[in-house]
Amino acid sequence: MVIQRIQSLYLLLASALMFVLTFALPIGHIEADGILLPVKVSSDMSMMIICVTTAVLQLVTIFAFKNLKFQMNCTLCCCVLVWASMFVVASVMALVMPEEFVASWLWPSAAALASFVLTVMAWVAMKRDYRLLRSYDRLR
Repeated sequence: MVIQRIQSLYLLLASALMFVLTFALPIGHIEADGILLPVKVSSDMSMMIICVTTAVLQLVTIFAFKNLKFQMNCTLCCCVLVWASMFVVASVMALVMPEEFVASWLWPSAAALASFVLTVMAWVAMKRDYRLLRSYDRLR
């Protein structure tokens, strides 16, 4: 498969960022008795489920190119899921951790924000394609 439309590239990068955030990089450290313990998204089931669901839906959206309206709706759902994943990650880091621990955020936690920006950019590109198709329909 050749990725020919820019929104497919945006969604592929957004999905890759969500997979990397979920399985590879720690989102923060917890300091307990002078020892830094990494916190990964895969360590909490609620964080992992929502992040993997978001990444998979972004991949599925790439292959829905034959139905542009459906692809746009799936992209909007991806935007909501990315915001939900950021909320769940922040709430787990802020609320669930015991108070005697000192939590610190790392730069990979911004991967969800970058995934959101890429998903919005994909939606904007789809909207542009939709307008172009509608203008061709008017000319016929």
